Amino acid sequence: MILAMNIALPKRLTVDQFLAWAVRQTEGKYELVDGVVTMQQAQRWGHSKVKAAVYLALQRAVAAAGVACYVASDGPTVRMDTTTKLDGYFKIASVMHYLIVDPESRSITHHKRGRAGLKTRVVRKGVLALKPPGIEIGLSDLFAPAS
Repeated sequence: MILAMNIALPKRLTVDQFLAWAVRQTEGKYELVDGVVTMQQAQRWGHSKVKAAVYLALQRAVAAAGVACYVASDGPTVRMDTTTKLDGYFKIASVMHYLIVDPESRSITHHKRGRAGLKTRVVRKGVLALKPPGIEIGLSDLFAPAS
């Protein structure tokens, strides 16, 4: 066992063992990385602000486009560790886009399902278009102006 903040972390677990263990925890957030339980760092205020801005911008874009999409700020997970998470999400047929928002570089890494496989691009300014379903998000809506 490994000790993190007075919580004994199991050394190695399968995904099913981890899921059963994680629901019994009353403190902390954990992730399974290559079979090893790791404690996630607490979110900083800046991270929380950007996550809230992304959620609100996506909600507004979905409403403006009038498309049938569900926007979630947290919650849904894939039974994969971080090294295979991207591949895991795209094994779900309805997942068309996977966004990684980096508030420090004020950029979004956009992975998109295409006919020839995944396409990846980094967006630093302008508008992020997600087609399908046909929504657009201005990066200025996601990041506060630089001070």
